[in-house]
Amino acid sequence: CVTGLSTRHVGERLQHSPTTISKYFRKMVNFFSSDPFYSSNVQLPTVDTPVATKILDDHCFRYFSDCVGAVDGTHIHVFVPAKEHANMRNRK
Repeated sequence: CVTGLSTRHVGERLQHSPTTISKYFRKMVNFFSSDPFYSSNVQLPTVDTPVATKILDDHCFRYFSDCVGAVDGTHIHVFVPAKEHANMRNRK
């Protein structure tokens, strides 16, 4: 879940079952990742898209200047349960 909480915790907060939370979370992911929403609202950077000033001015950028990936400013904040940390190390 985007909040970093389990569906059980989100369900508790919203007073719905974890099944209901998962069902509607999947519906939202499908909606945002399919046409017409995705094609009309998401614009991926091209080769000619300049790197944002905020990134260029970051003192850590020099270490990642030749990397391909999230340097374009894209960041997806994800939490993994502590018991799964070892399984997720060194994954892209």
